[in-house]
Amino acid sequence: IHFRADDNNRRCLNHKVVCSILDDSEGGLWFGTEEGGLNYLDRSTRLYTYYIHDPQNSNSIASNNIKALLEDRDGRIWIGTYQGGISILDRKTNQFTHYTHNPSDSNSICSNDISAIYEDRDSDIWLGSIYHGLDLFNKSTGRFIHYTFNDSIGESQQINTNTIIQDRYGFIWIGAGESRIYKINKNTKEIICYHLPTNLRVSVATILEDQQSNLWFGTVGGGLHFFNRSDESFTTNTKSINLPSKIILGILADDDGNIWLSTSNGLSRFNPA
Repeated sequence: IHFRADDNNRRCLNHKVVCSILDDSEGGLWFGTEEGGLNYLDRSTRLYTYYIHDPQNSNSIASNNIKALLEDRDGRIWIGTYQGGISILDRKTNQFTHYTHNPSDSNSICSNDISAIYEDRDSDIWLGSIYHGLDLFNKSTGRFIHYTFNDSIGESQQINTNTIIQDRYGFIWIGAGESRIYKINKNTKEIICYHLPTNLRVSVATILEDQQSNLWFGTVGGGLHFFNRSDESFTTNTKSINLPSKIILGILADDDGNIWLSTSNGLSRFNPA
């Protein structure tokens, strides 16, 4: 099935570049586009609704460049934008709540360029930004807790956050640029920085925890890496499983233990057992 773009036809996307996709709990599909705002597809009617930024309307989406989408446990849609911060859509009222960076307010969101959104098992929301670090949103106060990152020699880093997950032990893992991976202990706020064993400065684009609690990291240009929890070492798997590309954009596991990889040169499947 192909979803083509045609801004004059409500049976089509209104922009051809899609940066994020969300399949919500009610069966609807949401598409975050690069310049066409947020597109919602009602599967029953096969018609799209377009949420477009209108500078004259405070209840419109904050930006037409959408980088990340999340449905939280309350059914609200979180929209991470480029240059517009966060917009949150309450579908019951069809109202938006906006959060933007305010340089004079240390409790405001760290950046208006949001690249990743994740809800952890405590229903707290993690927001990753483009070169301005990571925030944890406190729903009760509406304030943001900022995380400062240091590299392995203790120098402060303004990281580019590409992906966020929480593993079954409760640790938060951040895939970042410059071949860096960060592990956060939410309770103690301890942050550990890992560097992938590659001479290239690659971005960690995607992370998977498989059924055996193993962690897999897909990179843009550095292939696939396996994390050994026992000695905290990394193994590069690109050559051993004969991947068609070193650019890994997505990782999923199926119920049979297979791992699926979307790459710049097609789809791959392998079984690590």
